[in-house]
Amino acid sequence: MYREIKLSSNYQEILSNNWEVAIKDYRNWGKAAEINEYVANLLFRRNRRAYKKLLQDTCHLPKVYKDINTARLVAMLYGLALEGYLKTALIKSRKIKVLHSGKLNSQLTGHNLNKLFNQVTDRQLANKEETILKNLERAIKSGKYMFEKYYNLNPYLISLDETSLKAKDLIKLVKNFI
Repeated sequence: MYREIKLSSNYQEILSNNWEVAIKDYRNWGKAAEINEYVANLLFRRNRRAYKKLLQDTCHLPKVYKDINTARLVAMLYGLALEGYLKTALIKSRKIKVLHSGKLNSQLTGHNLNKLFNQVTDRQLANKEETILKNLERAIKSGKYMFEKYYNLNPYLISLDETSLKAKDLIKLVKNFI
């Protein structure tokens, strides 16, 4: 059985102050984004060959499901990395306040990549890039579920290479604003 541990008010204050200091520092946001990018790159490289085989041979359903789930995770991690870098740029440039009434600003809790991108840069997105951002957003929102949240062909699975490579390009672009 677990017991609730009561922390002294002084200790709670120290933890709260450390949390505030940590989340206000844009470098911590960038580090979190960097970790997501690193893991996405690892998964992408490791499963790229298997994914290409999947497109050629869909007869082995357990293998297909494993690769579809991996592709979903790769897209989610690239999406989270891009989101993290966009938020890092916004925090660094002071275009957005991190805290509002002692809580994380609601502008930092959403996953609208297109909106975040437009807040960071004036560069117009090509139609393909907008589609990629929507696909990454969907991957982020579906990532917490065991299965894809909505039944239809996962758009980031149509071309994992294209989604991943375009996400990498957008990440590289956004890093210039940090």
